[in-house]
Amino acid sequence: MQAELAGSVRGPTFAELTARMELDFELARARSTPAALLRVEVERLERFAPEQKRRVLAAIGRHLAELAPAGGLVAACEGAELVVLLRESGVEQAEALARSWIAAARKLQVEGETAPVRASLAIGVAATRAGLDAYFETLHAVAREGLDVARSNGGECCVHSELYEFHQRKVERTKGPRAPVAPPVKPAAAAHAPSAASAAPVTQAAVATRPVPSSIAPAPTTAFPPGLGLAA
Repeated sequence: MQAELAGSVRGPTFAELTARMELDFELARARSTPAALLRVEVERLERFAPEQKRRVLAAIGRHLAELAPAGGLVAACEGAELVVLLRESGVEQAEALARSWIAAARKLQVEGETAPVRASLAIGVAATRAGLDAYFETLHAVAREGLDVARSNGGECCVHSELYEFHQRKVERTKGPRAPVAPPVKPAAAAHAPSAASAAPVTQAAVATRPVPSSIAPAPTTAFPPGLGLAA
């Protein structure tokens, strides 16, 4: 599916985007801000012809973008599934957003179609939670389990399994307990502030060549090529 979607356009790969999701997750952990992970399956996607399938995924992508929370998202496509990381969103916001995606998918406005197209979504939800310093893999496992339950319930629903401790213990058997987040280092006060006359002038070239900190660098948002992109 990745090759079919990407065509001749080289966008970020699924692996690159999931690595970015993990980076955003770790930044949220360091800042003590929430983050949520969702696994979204477009059910019975194989019933669409290849070109119609591409347009249906594009329409779903537009709905993800339109309904995205203020903190933004990173999304990647893997077969009939989307993996979505929501920045600055807890489980309640994630579940509400999942329900809005399910409702919107029932009446998709698809390019080239004269009538709305109905798509069925099944969604598994996971999010950071107080009292558990979870691994990124733990959220993946909880979201995947929720998706499995949503599928078995016939789809068109979102499920939050909440079995974090169970999956965290499984991850810790391989990786060990998480090390605590190091407190931020306060910069040392300067002994003597430079005068305005002695300070080096800041030129436009100097500003242009300054590296952007990774914590605020713009993130890629989706593995979809142009026309299937999601807004951050």
